[in-house]
Amino acid sequence: MINVFFNIDNNYINQCKTVMRSIKAHTKSDVCFYIVGVNKRHFKGFNTVCLDIPDISIIKQKTNYKHITTSAVYRLFAPAILPCDKVIYLDADTLVLDDIKKLWEFKPEYIAGVQDPLYRYQARKNNLKHLYINSGVMVMNLKNLRKLNYIERIKNTQNGGYNLSLLDQDIINIAFGDKIEHLPLEWNVYSKIYPETTYDMIKARENPSIIHWCGYEKPWNADVWMKNIWSKYDD
Repeated sequence: MINVFFNIDNNYINQCKTVMRSIKAHTKSDVCFYIVGVNKRHFKGFNTVCLDIPDISIIKQKTNYKHITTSAVYRLFAPAILPCDKVIYLDADTLVLDDIKKLWEFKPEYIAGVQDPLYRYQARKNNLKHLYINSGVMVMNLKNLRKLNYIERIKNTQNGGYNLSLLDQDIINIAFGDKIEHLPLEWNVYSKIYPETTYDMIKARENPSIIHWCGYEKPWNADVWMKNIWSKYDD
């Protein structure tokens, strides 16, 4: 069984179902979808487990980015709220265009993700020495994270004078940076090309396994790259 995890609020129910359909369209293996933040009744026809919202009171920082919601921080508590030992985390503004079993086969010791296109800037703002990942697609070894005293690591990011403008993503990179492994670029391909976008990132766009519409412009509200592909799974 492949475990896939989303954290959403009621504004992202339809988008989450679109991502789930894209997974089912490309994957023959059984998939269990864990969802935090909404009621199971919204997901009839999917093998879904809906979980209670965790206590996020230790997260004191806020972000000025409107597209980053409070529910985004739920993923930080995955080791505590999910009953499984391993999970693939996905944002609800992604689309899976490959067999997700291939992603499931990666076996990180703790966390694996794709480097962020703005990784140099994002790492530099908090003086991080490791490469910086985007938290929209991650493979998480929950069993090992539970052994890591991860709550204390998260707490430490709240009192260290860090720039947490991207909230959960910054927290993950600061708290677990020394434990993060890197996935191939095609597993989290940004829809937007930034000045910092590398040649290898451009090559990954030619055959993306997962597309990610980061930022304010989404395929359901703007004329963006691969909007037609999103519409194919948006029932």
